[in-house]
Amino acid sequence: GASSKGRINEIEVASGAAGAGNPGGLTLGATSGGGNYGNVEVLGGAIYDSALSGANLTNAESYWATRFAL
Repeated sequence: GASSKGRINEIEVASGAAGAGNPGGLTLGATSGGGNYGNVEVLGGAIYDSALSGANLTNAESYWATRFAL
């Protein structure tokens, strides 16, 4: 199975093995059941075909921080 990680502002907020199956989607700004909607604004995001580590992770985080003046 595949290992997945979620990061927000350089902090890992979720991780786990997605395995070979469908993880069920991605929900932003609401609970997974579709209730409790939030008022959110997503400035950007990225999906990579392999794990980033070391210099590649640092470069990606630096790019996003610069891009959105974080």
